[in-house]
Amino acid sequence: RLTKMIQLHFGGNRFHGGIAFISALTRMQYLNLEANAFTGPVPSKISSFRYLTNLRLGRNNFTGELPFGISSLTKLTTLSVEKNPLLHGNITRITSSLSKLDYLNITMTSMLT
Repeated sequence: RLTKMIQLHFGGNRFHGGIAFISALTRMQYLNLEANAFTGPVPSKISSFRYLTNLRLGRNNFTGELPFGISSLTKLTTLSVEKNPLLHGNITRITSSLSKLDYLNITMTSMLT
């Protein structure tokens, strides 16, 4: 089991399918799944990754609403979900309590501000 993993860099591969496999990685600090072909919703379980500082999900095919629980990830400095055209949600509501957030990319999504 990979429950103690703190960094995962899967960017730039041709991985596809859902990302439910990340659910056990609650100690994660850096999660990069960018530039793949992942599909489906972003699991709400990601909201329990309380150590997460860097979340990079851009350039995939995620759908549905970005979990509001991301707003509780108070250590988050980077949130990148660009180029997921079917990903939606209210980004202002999600980010309003993320005081350490210094990089946000929602380009080419259906996120509302």
